Amino acid sequence: MPVTLRDIARNAGVSVVTVFRALDNKPDIDPNTKQRILEIAKQMNYSPNLLAKNLRSRRTRTLGVIIPDNSDLFYAEILQGIGNTVRSHSYQIILSMLSRNGCQVKEELVTFSNGN
Repeated sequence: MPVTLRDIARNAGVSVVTVFRALDNKPDIDPNTKQRILEIAKQMNYSPNLLAKNLRSRRTRTLGVIIPDNSDLFYAEILQGIGNTVRSHSYQIILSMLSRNGCQVKEELVTFSNGN
């Protein structure tokens, strides 16, 4: 079961709002409390729920990529580079591939996460 903000708050002895503010890097939190929360979150292997975060922010953090052919190593290398970049910014990719005649499009959701 994934670790929640509530789990971290319980472990740190603070409110869920305080945990949220620490993890969201808000300025109005005591630096010592923030550091303690960040350490607890790391120890508990906390990983933010990107779907919940996207819903809250009203941003999908999704990048659409259309390539003509996924069997060409050239495009595989390009996708690898895009994946490395979007992963560091917590984005995901919707990948579309054109068919050989250029009319049919196959869509696939490819998620690049931070190792979670």
